[in-house]
Amino acid sequence: MAEENLSPRSTIGRNHSSGRSQPSHLAVRVDTSIADAAIIDGGCLYSAALAVRCRFRRYQDGRGYRGRQALAAPWHRHRSIRRTGTAERTDQITEWLDLSFRLLAACAHGTRPLNLLAEASLGAIGSVVDVQSVVMRFLGAMTGISSTLLVVVSLLVCADDEPDHRPKRGDTLTNSLGMELAYVPPGQFWMGSPAGAKMARPDEIPPRCARLTRGFYMSRTEVTRGQFTTFVQDAAWETQAERAGWAYAWKKGSFQLVYGASFRNAGFPQDDDHPAVCVSWHDAKEFCLRLSHEEDRHYRLPTEAEWEYACRAGTETVYQWGDAPEDGAAWCNVADLSAKKEFAATVSPSVLFPWHDGYTFTAPVGQFRANAFGLHDMHGNVLEFCSDWYAEPYRTVVPLVDPKGPSSGVFRVLRGGDWSSYPIGCRAARRYRDKPNIRCSNLGFRVVLELEQAAH
Repeated sequence: MAEENLSPRSTIGRNHSSGRSQPSHLAVRVDTSIADAAIIDGGCLYSAALAVRCRFRRYQDGRGYRGRQALAAPWHRHRSIRRTGTAERTDQITEWLDLSFRLLAACAHGTRPLNLLAEASLGAIGSVVDVQSVVMRFLGAMTGISSTLLVVVSLLVCADDEPDHRPKRGDTLTNSLGMELAYVPPGQFWMGSPAGAKMARPDEIPPRCARLTRGFYMSRTEVTRGQFTTFVQDAAWETQAERAGWAYAWKKGSFQLVYGASFRNAGFPQDDDHPAVCVSWHDAKEFCLRLSHEEDRHYRLPTEAEWEYACRAGTETVYQWGDAPEDGAAWCNVADLSAKKEFAATVSPSVLFPWHDGYTFTAPVGQFRANAFGLHDMHGNVLEFCSDWYAEPYRTVVPLVDPKGPSSGVFRVLRGGDWSSYPIGCRAARRYRDKPNIRCSNLGFRVVLELEQAAH
């Protein structure tokens, strides 16, 4: 059915910026002369309705706005709307809103004949949106309402005409500890390794599609020794290693129980810009709780799904740089030829990464390339605690939307590999597990800041 020309006041099928006609997926044959006359009499009522309508068109165009979405969103989600493409559906709804607001302006001014026009025109749209009875009741209820009230409503809607401050990929913020956090947008990915993949382990298969519905901020690096020291001093916190008097540390070619080892004494040289090690899962959780209290925000450890999603940053390869270990030079601090002397007694040089990263043990955080989300050291440097209890295999863990692992367990999940990891040990899908009270000189953590609190 061919489209009718509409009055200049109508925005049906028009592009505000260019004035060019846009395809209309729903033709409406109505005589708008009555509506135009009533609108002239309606004056400010029509202006108010026009303001609300323009807000919806901004919503349709994808510009978005914060607050008061209830004025537009319920129509967008109406259950009777035919399931069509997004562009077609929003065009249909915009066309209906345009007409209904024009009718609202006139009827609110007392122009009763427009009820007939409403019945006729809305009946033409009823095949797409089953709203005729709803709108007729709405228009009837609005009849006689003062123009002042509607103008106030329109001003409230238009008062929210401010830029969209929602975070986007690439955004960062810095907290009270000087820690930089990068925004990780929501999305979905394949978590784990395909069956039969080289180096895949049984607890990584079968892969599962995990969807994260909410974005979050993640610290760009592991928590440093300097940041952890500030927490310990301010909170008067004694770590589990300090209370027990020991931790596991590297000694004579292997990890051994070492008395006196702690985050202050890892068994090898460290500065304050190195990652904090010899901390337990409980120490890491307390760090998040105290930081949350100090800043009135919600910090926590990442879930296992969040960690792998952030590590992959849109890739589906074994490592964030690709599938070949030898291509990872400048990406991570791992067991490579720089550490050949330390590992000579236990492994063959052939299993090491074939490059020199310049570090035998931990490296200062942020020394290596960041991934597409702006995160450093997701492979290597130190293993990182996640919030999840460990579950094996993947297929026993549900749900796949924002998965958080089982509700109880014996071991906590660790991810990422560390300075002593070989190529098989620092893959994006590689899973580690250990007891939450374990502390060792290759274990650390990074934090997540939940999005609702990030803007405070």
